[in-house]
Amino acid sequence: MARKRVRRSYQAREQSQTSVDNSLWSQPMYCSNENDNDCTHSETLTRVGWPFIHYFGLEDLFYKYGVDVEIWAHEHSYERLWPIYDYKVLNGSYEKPYVNPKAPVHLVTGSAGCKEGREPFLDKIPEWSAYHSQDYGYTRMKAHNKTHLYFEQVSDDQNGDIIDSFWIIKDNHGSYSTSEIVVTWSTKDDTKSSVVEYGIESFQLSEKGSSTHFVDGGAGKHSQFVHRVVLKNLEPSTKYTYHCGSPQGWSSAFWFRTPPKDQENWSPRLAIFGDMGNENAQSLSRLQQDTQSDMYDAIIHVGDFAYDMNSENSEVGDEFMRQVESIAGYVPYMTCAGNHEEAYNFSNYRARFSMPGGNENLFFSFNLGPVHFIS
Repeated sequence: MARKRVRRSYQAREQSQTSVDNSLWSQPMYCSNENDNDCTHSETLTRVGWPFIHYFGLEDLFYKYGVDVEIWAHEHSYERLWPIYDYKVLNGSYEKPYVNPKAPVHLVTGSAGCKEGREPFLDKIPEWSAYHSQDYGYTRMKAHNKTHLYFEQVSDDQNGDIIDSFWIIKDNHGSYSTSEIVVTWSTKDDTKSSVVEYGIESFQLSEKGSSTHFVDGGAGKHSQFVHRVVLKNLEPSTKYTYHCGSPQGWSSAFWFRTPPKDQENWSPRLAIFGDMGNENAQSLSRLQQDTQSDMYDAIIHVGDFAYDMNSENSEVGDEFMRQVESIAGYVPYMTCAGNHEEAYNFSNYRARFSMPGGNENLFFSFNLGPVHFIS
């Protein structure tokens, strides 16, 4: 049986949105990069919507409903903004800008590493930009409780040093809970069954799922079978070992930890990044080490995978999934689509990942501890 690419993701209660063309929404609302096609002009689609009619703009919506943090990628760099709305800085106070900020805080974290290299910044940085760096790296987030979020930026160029860190402190927004885990893998051939064997000390439990036949849209019509199994009724605060496959063959053994029962007082830890390809994936080895050292409770990849998953009749996508297996096999790998996923109507992205909801991974939300994430 062909080697499996194993991924895991949270399955939770979700709130879906009406589907629109996702390729329009991959660019950040704000950034200081030297790229006037994206976010260095005031009429970005993500911010105000379609030109002239201002339909489908997201900034007013996020501001109205009190979104705390917006995490973007696409630009191959790292940037932290002051709390901002309509190009106005709305700090909580002069001394403590991120304590009860009066607008969302924007992070751009697209520097994990890809074949397109780094994005330069403007010579004159706008006043709403608090910090920026071209270093390769990724972002860590820890939700200490319902009111305190901590972020830090890891620099791969500087051997894992923290080059930026900050707290966001805001009033309670309520707590949420995680319910299920989805295990996803793929095989070249149809194995007739999709099974995950798992348990606390051995593979004493078993759950069956289903598979779908995916055919890439390229000339080679590269095909594979993508398997999904949902694990339910898991014990809280428990380390499970598992493998996946069928009587025809099994994957290597992996493990994962479940969230605690009392999520209201839990502090989940996350790694967040975008724009990581299978070439020049500068941050990958450090992320692998962090993950298998049990440093994270979830990963969020905010768009632009493999560069691109459909390239070379989707063989680039296959190679990328093998690379991230050493991360996604141990911790939920939550994803957002970017412009590099749009080929063949996002078919590779929609087929290879398993996010909550009924919108084929394009629009969803999930809960982790005291934090509600919306993609």
